[in-house]
Amino acid sequence: MNEPIAEQIQKDQMVLILRYPFYGLLLMKLEIQIGEQATSMMLKYDQRLVVRINPIWYAEQSDEIRLKNWIHLLGHIILLHHFRRGERDEVLWSVSADLAVNELIDTEEQLENSVTVRLLNASYKLCLLEKKSVEYYYDALSQLDEPLLFDDLEQELILKLPTKEKRVINRVNALELSTSEQSAIECELSEFMDLQKDQDEVPEMLSKVQNEIFDAYHIHWRILLKKFITGRGRISKRNTYKKMSRRFDMMPGKRRQLGIEAFVAIDESGSIPMETWTSFLNELKLLKNITNAKFWTSRFDQTCSEPISLEQFIQNDERQKQGSTDYRPIFEVACRYRYKLIIIFTDGEGIFPEKINGHVLWLLTKKSKIPEHMGYVIQMQ
Repeated sequence: MNEPIAEQIQKDQMVLILRYPFYGLLLMKLEIQIGEQATSMMLKYDQRLVVRINPIWYAEQSDEIRLKNWIHLLGHIILLHHFRRGERDEVLWSVSADLAVNELIDTEEQLENSVTVRLLNASYKLCLLEKKSVEYYYDALSQLDEPLLFDDLEQELILKLPTKEKRVINRVNALELSTSEQSAIECELSEFMDLQKDQDEVPEMLSKVQNEIFDAYHIHWRILLKKFITGRGRISKRNTYKKMSRRFDMMPGKRRQLGIEAFVAIDESGSIPMETWTSFLNELKLLKNITNAKFWTSRFDQTCSEPISLEQFIQNDERQKQGSTDYRPIFEVACRYRYKLIIIFTDGEGIFPEKINGHVLWLLTKKSKIPEHMGYVIQMQ
């Protein structure tokens, strides 16, 4: 059954790209898995965002309903609803998220029997404002004198209106991510929005809320760099008399340290301002002291030098300022020395390899397009 369903999904992707390019291109950035673990469509995270699809459910939907389901799910993703819930109630958050999505997509793209602000205002005599955030709707619905009534199913919620009508609510599950993983996804989605906005492909209503959504999640590059490194480190312990044992009198305690080893490749092509270059090196020195990290450092342009310690690199930090940039030698060196954590400091313009191994972070000195499969991206400016 999976093979015909996979073919149908590919056809739906192409129709989505032709009819709604913004959503179609966003869908191309996601991995799709087919299996009966999901009852319909569910967003998960496994090194990247994954949509799990139940093949039986998918086959039962009409062509138009499948497209609307995709647009609805992609609306939740671009509005970051799976990341913003926090400790809020899942059921009420899912209703609020559906309200926010349906307010920002065209009426023709909405699923039938979906919940809208106008519907709730008419059914419960409320005064909810239109085109507001999920947090606004959650706070407003939390303060109702009479709580909303639901039939709570495994994957869907059925909202029971006073008129005896029933409306379907899709669960918006919270994703369990590390801070660095969440920040990387938010950064990637923000870059996607910027690119589509430049090409005038962002739907009008989404374009209006873009800055409001993503500015709240803009984090300084230094913080993201630290989170990426510490999120990949291994905790090591050593004895220290500076901290006494809690279990045994007069015995040394344990000091927890991050045993991190990372390969840092620094662009030598000459296009990076000296002030930015110095700022990055100073941040590496600070991170080394804070995290007990070991940074193996190389220079690269068309070739990549042999790795040396960060201390050695800083002692001889004269820049050669060569010509064009080729990223392939970086990964050849990383493979030879078996480095699993790779940080590339560059302007993002050069020749990329066809595939990579390891966890890779690109720290870009200017806005550039990095191929999707190349790892995480942080913009310094």
